[in-house]
Amino acid sequence: MVEQSPELIPHHEPRQQGTEGPWTIWHYRGAEIRTTGATTKLRLAGHPYDGLTGFSFEQALKLVDGWLNHQRLPKPFVWP
Repeated sequence: MVEQSPELIPHHEPRQQGTEGPWTIWHYRGAEIRTTGATTKLRLAGHPYDGLTGFSFEQALKLVDGWLNHQRLPKPFVWP
């Protein structure tokens, strides 16, 4: 991955922030997404899946987009 100045990276592009232990840390639209390659953890205040794991990196991006754009979760995710 080629490093770019933060001002040049579009807001809706995941930005790799570094690593911590087994985690690769990404920031995306105000969310922190941590992934080991085998599991992903989402951190986004107010999101129903904040702090949870068990989905892919791509699914985490969709969860963030669905919540921020429409205040709902994309299929197949549900929340009672």
